[in-house]
Amino acid sequence: MTALIADLLRKSFGKQPVLRGLSFRVEPGAFTFLLGPSGCGKTTALRLIAGLEEPDGGTITLFGEKANDPRSRLPPAARGIGMVFQHDALWPHMTVAGHLRYALHRRTARGEREREARRLLDLVRLAGMEGRLPSTLSGGERQRLSLARALAARPRLMLLDEPTRNLDRPLARPLRREFARVLREEGVAVLYVTHDHEEAFSLADRLVLMDEGVTIAEGSPEELYLRPPDARAARLLGLTATVHGVAGADGEARTPVGAFPSRLAPGTPFVAFFRPEDFQVGSGQEGEPALVRGSRFLGAEREIDLEIGGLEFRARFSPEVDPPPGSTIRVVARRAPATFEERAR
Repeated sequence: MTALIADLLRKSFGKQPVLRGLSFRVEPGAFTFLLGPSGCGKTTALRLIAGLEEPDGGTITLFGEKANDPRSRLPPAARGIGMVFQHDALWPHMTVAGHLRYALHRRTARGEREREARRLLDLVRLAGMEGRLPSTLSGGERQRLSLARALAARPRLMLLDEPTRNLDRPLARPLRREFARVLREEGVAVLYVTHDHEEAFSLADRLVLMDEGVTIAEGSPEELYLRPPDARAARLLGLTATVHGVAGADGEARTPVGAFPSRLAPGTPFVAFFRPEDFQVGSGQEGEPALVRGSRFLGAEREIDLEIGGLEFRARFSPEVDPPPGSTIRVVARRAPATFEERAR
């Protein structure tokens, strides 16, 4: 049975519409990511699903049961949902073990509470820290405690609202993996909100692309990144170089870095998107001459800002490629760009 079906959710605050008909689903045991820019309504969607806000329209179905039916609305505590926020929201006066005991006292028999608390602490790797207060924990440890506390309520669906956003990147990456390990071991369905492409691509089983309060596209990370369904999805996925043009007589999409076959009719206005990894350095006279604007050493690769015929873009090469700003290198497009008919906006 599907864990969550959100169907045409609408929500406004005053005269400001935030959700305009958002629809998606979450399957049991799956990691579903809601990916979109800041301010597009992701957190509002989580609050509606959790029952912390009421939608103006649309339906929320949790494991086959309609949660927002006006005649039999499910209160937040009855929805089988756990939440972890950007901020840990821990009680400063309560120990690590105290947080779990408090969360367990309603749903676990007294004789089982200590055993379940120990299991959860082992699961999130906080064993031995039972007597510590939140102020003595690191940011990652506090978020792991927040996750254990949410799991103590035995949720069937976990909502995660950018739980690593306030952590430094070197700490955030392993913590994401820890969250994924714990939640997959527990078999909980997950809806994870983020605006970070790396976070979504590294963990998601399924992506829901969202913008301006509506669903743009759904699919696996691979299919959406490699084959975005339309120009709007391509923009949301961070494909960096954008080329506008008109398809030639043979239907080709002609760009400053070459002409590429397309399914467009001759004379059709198009928009094409290149990724940084779509380019390679040409050998000899191969490729188009590109002006180097700047570069950044990223360790395993070097990212270079280039310009060809008014097109500015980023390309990623091996770290040995290090042309000085103002110089020219030849660039070859390794694959055809994602190309779509340009529609009036």
